[in-house]
Amino acid sequence: MIKHIFFAFAVFAQFAIIAAGPAEKIVVRETGKVIRIRTAPVDPYCPMRGYYATLNFEISTPPDYIFERHEDHAGKLIHTILEKGDDGVWHAVGWKHRFPEDVAENQIIIRGRETGREAQPIRYGIEQYFLPEQHREQIEARAAQAWRAQRAGSTDAGQPVLADVAVDKQGRASILRLIIDDEVYEY
Repeated sequence: MIKHIFFAFAVFAQFAIIAAGPAEKIVVRETGKVIRIRTAPVDPYCPMRGYYATLNFEISTPPDYIFERHEDHAGKLIHTILEKGDDGVWHAVGWKHRFPEDVAENQIIIRGRETGREAQPIRYGIEQYFLPEQHREQIEARAAQAWRAQRAGSTDAGQPVLADVAVDKQGRASILRLIIDDEVYEY
């Protein structure tokens, strides 16, 4: 009987560990405030999970004079203060290592970790968005076209590539959908 109880406990513990990761994202999606931030796509493939878009958010790269990039900072917690712009997109207005208590009502905090790298010095845990294989090429082509037009400063560039993200009161985030030229991709 003791062996059966121990076995049942071991199975339950493994299930709880596996379920803990997605559970946090689900809670953030349900309780968080939805914000829209600017992003640029990259195109990776993972044989275990399939195709996904790796996103490089505008808020991931603070100006050099504000943020010191060092490898020894890798893994250090950082809180980015976001404020909604006139364009409806949230933009970074500050970075702090301690959770800021004095944020204005029109601001929100998103929590990230320093990477210590020049490219994408802050990661928020929302940088990967999985794409269904049957729509992947179309989505990637539209995102790349919109991003290239934006970088070139084209006047007919259309809308930037955007992401809707849920952010809870602790700054945890979960990506909800991508928006490319006003078309919504939610999977």
